[in-house]
Amino acid sequence: MVAMAGAEWLAKALAAAGVASRRSCIELVKQGKVRVNGAVVTDPATRVDAAADVLEVAGMGQLQLAAPGGPELHYFALNKPPGYICSNVSHNAPGKRAADLLQPWLDSWQRQHKGQLPPRLFTVGRLDVATSGLIFLTNDGDWANKVIHPSANILKEYRVTLPQPPTQQQLQLLKAGTTIEGVRVVPKRVRLVQPPSVAAGAAQQAPAQRSSNSSNSSSSSSSTAGPDGRCVLSIEVSEGKKHEVRLLVAAAGLQLLALSRVRVGGWVMPRSLRLGAYMKLQPQELAKVFQQYK
Repeated sequence: MVAMAGAEWLAKALAAAGVASRRSCIELVKQGKVRVNGAVVTDPATRVDAAADVLEVAGMGQLQLAAPGGPELHYFALNKPPGYICSNVSHNAPGKRAADLLQPWLDSWQRQHKGQLPPRLFTVGRLDVATSGLIFLTNDGDWANKVIHPSANILKEYRVTLPQPPTQQQLQLLKAGTTIEGVRVVPKRVRLVQPPSVAAGAAQQAPAQRSSNSSNSSSSSSSTAGPDGRCVLSIEVSEGKKHEVRLLVAAAGLQLLALSRVRVGGWVMPRSLRLGAYMKLQPQELAKVFQQYK
């Protein structure tokens, strides 16, 4: 394909159109799921022109490429309930995608922009179907790519609900990490969350305040049990491996009752953001994601 004035890489154009992060768009192209002017293209570096080319993505149909100057960018934080998937393809479990929870906002947008195609919002990274908590959605592929790229080294904090407090040996095993897909993965921080009596509502808690000795607490495990015997741990990771926290917990011989993400980088999910609810983020708030939590 001959490059034209104003042309850009296919993967970048897809990300700008709100298909997914640039890394995910590269994989879509390589998998043969993208057509340019009716022909399947598998090279992410293929040059396309927003003013002349027609792009189609399997499961999404024809795309509207970004106009000169770029589309209006939107950013959201969602408290994902269990049972919803982080898929950007509409025919995957319709009505049960995390993005579908933002339909009220999209309906409002369309009422205000009659005749225009709505923004294509996609999840920034993933939470597995059984995990609840913080997930970002946007139509800004470049920002999404920066958030999920390993070089950003962004910490994510999860709350793990257990049926009973772990022993000191289990805590040490958890902190020692495990091997996932041939890579040794060690959590950046593991600590007991106080007070444990709120274990059942762990998904809504803000990250606990740090203390100088919280990661090496020598308190007896029996003192951390709530009225129903449950306990909540805070686990911070940065690797981003699939099912990473679940595998870390299982490797320590612990039974997991519930898992929720409460923080990404320095952005903490507000306690007031109930399950299934979302909030729109302003551009100035986005910097917190790349900041260290204090």
